[in-house]
This record gives sequence, C-alpha cells and structure tokens, in this order.
Amino acid sequence: FNFVDNLIREHVIDQKVFAVFFGEDDVEESEITFGGWKKERLNDGAPLMWVDVTSPGFWQVGMHDIVVGKEHLNICQPKACQVVVDTGTSLLGGPQWMVSRLRQAIKVDSSCNDIDSLPNLGFMIGENVLYLEPRNYVSRTGDKCKLGVMAVNMPEQDGPLFILGDPFLVNFYTIYDRERMAIGFGLARHRTPRPISLFVHSSTLASDENGEQVVMQTASARSNATDAIQAQQR
Repeated sequence: FNFVDNLIREHVIDQKVFAVFFGEDDVEESEITFGGWKKERLNDGAPLMWVDVTSPGFWQVGMHDIVVGKEHLNICQPKACQVVVDTGTSLLGGPQWMVSRLRQAIKVDSSCNDIDSLPNLGFMIGENVLYLEPRNYVSRTGDKCKLGVMAVNMPEQDGPLFILGDPFLVNFYTIYDRERMAIGFGLARHRTPRPISLFVHSSTLASDENGEQVVMQTASARSNATDAIQAQQR
C-alpha cells in the first residue's frame, strides 16, 4: 500500500492502481503495470469482477467456498473464509485441516498418471467461481506429482485464511485499486487460450443430463462485466 501511495505523492503515477500479469512459462514475460491496467491482458470475452478488500493493509478478500469440479466443499461455514492474493508465494496454501479436505477430494496420483482427468479446482469469490485446471494446481517434480497446496496455519480471527499464489495468478489477471480498496479479477490472456468456463458466475452453473458441468452466460452477467471494463478504462 505504502509503495503505491509514494508513487502518487511523487507524481510518478496518476491513479492508485497497479496490475499483475504472470507469464505461463519462461518464454512469456510477466509484467507489473503501475498507474492503471491493460485491457489486452484479459482473455477475449472474459468478464472482470471487482471484490472489496476485507482487511486494511492486506490484499485480502472474502471467499464463500471451494469447489472441486461441481462439488461445493462447504468449508467456509458458518464464517466466510479469507484469501490473500500473494505474488510472493509459489503455491496455494491454507490451514492444515483445509489442505486435508482438498487431498481427500482430489486424489493426485504420485506417478502423475491421468492428471488431465482430475477435476478443476474452483474458488468462490464475489459472485463468481474462479477455476484452476489440474495442470495449474498439481505440483510436478521430475516424475512425481502431488497436490500443490501447502499447509499454512495462520490466525483465523476473520475466518480460515487461504493463500492464492503463482498457480492462481498465472490464470487470472489481477488489478489492485488502492483508492476504492478492491481487487479486480479477470481471466488472463495467454498464447495458449484458457477456456472461458474457468471464470463462471455462481448463479449460472448447471449440469446437463450426463452430469457434466456446463456454463450458461446470462446477458446481465456479460453486461455487468462490460460496464466494469468500460468504467475502468475511462
């Protein structure tokens, strides 16, 4: 927070905003933009969601639940969870009990077999579920694989605290607005396109007759996303 305030004070930037884009590999460069954000870093047609910061001094927002495939784990009851968006953490992290629940729900074969058949891992933040594919949340070392979520036990006065590190930030372009005290989330644009179904409005999830998850993007959801983008670009 202080760094952005100092840039404003020294007239280096005009807006108390910065944005973070993580490259998906060593070829694609990562980028931090100060004083604004870049629309071209968003995936084509992807909505942009703003969520208020819940703890002054931290880039922390509320999380309603964690979703594995289409199954809600209901681990943020009765008190909402908190998530810290952390550019300095290489994995995902959460309390030991939460990590244990995730390991029970997602069976990662240590031999790396059938990784692509694992369910997507979603975080219900604001009005949307933000999904990671198995390639994002599975940690691979040589020919060994494991769930890329580490146990981090921190005070839970505001609810269980989860950390969204590099695997999340590769998938989602994040915008940090110091003035309005909010974080913007949007599906990041990469050379390898991410499916729009990784960013789903929570009210538009349904199942087809085969039990597969499908996405129904409503007109109002698209309109709200467009309005947010246009307002921020003015």
